[in-house]
Amino acid sequence: MDKKDVSPLSDWRNLMKIAIAEAKAQFAEIIRRAEAGEEIELTRYGRAVARIVGPKPEKRQPLIGCMKGRFEAPRDIHEGDAEVAALFAASTVAPQ
Repeated sequence: MDKKDVSPLSDWRNLMKIAIAEAKAQFAEIIRRAEAGEEIELTRYGRAVARIVGPKPEKRQPLIGCMKGRFEAPRDIHEGDAEVAALFAASTVAPQ
């Protein structure tokens, strides 16, 4: 399946033109290319009749700071740190 000749204006959008008959035979490949971000324009007798495009990328929230304001750490969170450190120091299990 070769890329068809496209105008310079549509080429910047990664647009591929293909006849419907050829698209039927290459359906899985067409879908794979759309998933990869390529736009595929289906033509009938050289006229554009439809366009296949992949889904818009999901807007994802960054992980850093995603829980801000959703919970409050207890005020005494650091109490007992010395005790925990002493337990680790006294442990007989050492990392290898």
